[in-house]
Amino acid sequence: MKFTVQVMLVCFLILFSTPVFAGNEHSNQWFIVRFAMVLIPLSLIVVFLVIRSARLQKELLVFTKGLQERNKEQQCIFNIAETNLTAKSIDDLLQKVVCHLPPGWQYPEITRARVVFDDKIYCSDNYSESPWCQQAMIKINDEIRGQIEIFYLEKMPFMDEGSFLKSERN
Repeated sequence: MKFTVQVMLVCFLILFSTPVFAGNEHSNQWFIVRFAMVLIPLSLIVVFLVIRSARLQKELLVFTKGLQERNKEQQCIFNIAETNLTAKSIDDLLQKVVCHLPPGWQYPEITRARVVFDDKIYCSDNYSESPWCQQAMIKINDEIRGQIEIFYLEKMPFMDEGSFLKSERN
């Protein structure tokens, strides 16, 4: 931005520093030359600012998308924490938790979840397995008691962990 201001100052100095003599037949030509000397750098500045603006817009979209994903993940965690306070039993808790998981993932409309705990299985609505799976073990006192599985019903673009974001694991 500092460079842009400096170029603009130089342009205005060029344009208005040389006096134009009235009645001189070359004064109009000199003014046109000076005007062109200013117009070219200013045009370059405009092009530079347009390109920079487009790049900033792309960066803003990426940043906004990331914030939306973090918001979905936090909402998922909040819903699970709230369910933990109101659940009547471990079966009730795990069935509700498995339904809160898909909305927290990047593609909730094609995400399905299953929790296996102490040989009991809890599934999200319209549960279906697929090859695109993310798993985590449930450990209590260093003993594996079950696992959480998240499935995408379709192959999605490669991210941090296959089709899944790294933040979805944690």
